[in-house]
Amino acid sequence: MQAKEMTLAEVFAGGVKYVSPSFQRGYSWKREPGERLLELMRGGEGEMFLGALVAMRLAEAPDGSRKLLLVDGTQRILTVLAMLLALRDAMAAAGDAEGAASVQDSFFSNRHADGHRSLKFIVPTKNRGAFEALAAGREPDGPGNPFLRAYRFGAEGTAGWSAERCVAAAKVLGSRVKAVVLTLERDEDPYPIFKVLSPPEAEFTRTGLKEYTRFATDPELMGLIAGGESRALEFKERTLRTAKGGKGCGDGPFGVLRSVAGFMNSTNGGTLLVGVRDDGTIRGVEDEYALVDKSKGNWDGYQLYLGNMLRSRISTKNPFLLYRIERRRAQQHDVCMVRVKPSEAPAYLDKRLYVRSGNQTLEMMGPDLVNYVAERFGR
Repeated sequence: MQAKEMTLAEVFAGGVKYVSPSFQRGYSWKREPGERLLELMRGGEGEMFLGALVAMRLAEAPDGSRKLLLVDGTQRILTVLAMLLALRDAMAAAGDAEGAASVQDSFFSNRHADGHRSLKFIVPTKNRGAFEALAAGREPDGPGNPFLRAYRFGAEGTAGWSAERCVAAAKVLGSRVKAVVLTLERDEDPYPIFKVLSPPEAEFTRTGLKEYTRFATDPELMGLIAGGESRALEFKERTLRTAKGGKGCGDGPFGVLRSVAGFMNSTNGGTLLVGVRDDGTIRGVEDEYALVDKSKGNWDGYQLYLGNMLRSRISTKNPFLLYRIERRRAQQHDVCMVRVKPSEAPAYLDKRLYVRSGNQTLEMMGPDLVNYVAERFGR
């Protein structure tokens, strides 16, 4: 474990991506810390100390960002970010588009080599819609969301400020709001720290203990699931169209193959999780073992089946070097993780080309196909 005092600007510096795990409670707006932040923004003396933030290192994201699970500190960070969003929008209203863009890039967005952006913070599900809408400059649905109330408090406090005053206030928050950041490695147990830093009698601490069991056996897997589907991550509930018991679901093996091919044709690759529903619920793949190989009926047979499907139906240069199939375990279920590298040549599935775009995998056709292949792969 490493411990370091950091300013808010340092916490979000570079290509960092924080993910709040499932045991983090939803955001609860409290006026007192908001008033303290406004006091600093108005020229108040001193600093604001956020206490300890606990983060666990996860694998580097396919887009190159440093991914961390924010085990403790979501509540405090979100209050400061609400004030910064209000300042960003006040700058834009005062005509300082450059200043607003600087705040966006410093605290909210990562710019990537291929031109797309990703958020620096994946917040708890209850607040994700409001946070992502405001970060994108949109008015969120549901006026009762606590994060929206925090933002409106900041917006009322900064209404009519000049661009210069907004820029100065943003610098104050970046440099004079500080925390001690405790960074854990992937093999360290975060829950004892979470428990020590949280009131033992509080409901969210008890809930945290229950939710912690979902992620304790595999922090990386649960960190991925907590972040939801994205440009670099897709969930599939199952591999086959029909599972044990005759229940139909999805588009069968083609859906899995299409996702892998789409990641191969993207610029950064990605990760496919099979056995996970769209809402993040883990259902596992073990009930498919006997369906893909009756003689074995285990993970080895399933892995062999999936590997043979990928090799036989995806056409590109050495496709077997571009993916790795892993068995991961969570909530007493087996999850199939397929890590995919970008291909150096077009990867065709059944003579069709698919590309990951946003949270979808799309088929490229006609002029779009020709242009994409020319731009992505050149000659």
